[in-house]
Amino acid sequence: MTPDSPIILIPLTLSPEDQVPLLSRIGPAAHVVLLGRREQANPDLRARAAVILPVSVAGVDLVTALQLKEPAAIALTSIPRLLVADDNATNRLLLGRMLRDQPYQVTLVSDGAEAVAAFADHPHDAVILDISMPYVDGFEAARQIRGIEAEQGLTRAPKLALTAHVGEDMASRLEAAGFAAVLTKPLRMEVLTQALTKALARA
Repeated sequence: MTPDSPIILIPLTLSPEDQVPLLSRIGPAAHVVLLGRREQANPDLRARAAVILPVSVAGVDLVTALQLKEPAAIALTSIPRLLVADDNATNRLLLGRMLRDQPYQVTLVSDGAEAVAAFADHPHDAVILDISMPYVDGFEAARQIRGIEAEQGLTRAPKLALTAHVGEDMASRLEAAGFAAVLTKPLRMEVLTQALTKALARA
């Protein structure tokens, strides 16, 4: 990226179909910053972007994204990517609200299969999995994600279990499955943020 490179901010409130025409209008030297959730972006536009920022981006992160030096753009990619899977729409809404002002790029998905697909598409730095999702539950999703990490030679991302079941049997199963932390429902914001901070610090 050069000092003369144009900077293009694209809000992902546009539908993926409406994003397509933009691709032909973006020059090869442009520094593209997408604002929104990763899954809202057209795949081709996502591949073209230098960085994707949450809509509730902190001012310092936006300023960093707009710097005209390559190291600044590279530094911004260090914002942790967080993958969250819960089949309950209300829980996803609450988790999204808790995380929207936190320093993470958050991807919210509605089941374990979507979580595995999202991780395969782009590895995340930490993963929160509801344990009781149908079809592909949190245990199976974690197992498949570990398989992706092993296949691609990736460092294991910490996986945090989200559950309403906190008995000794469940605790033993979660420990055996390699979860870095257990988040119990109803979840409090301070518990969530502290668990994420600790898990990422150990990673």
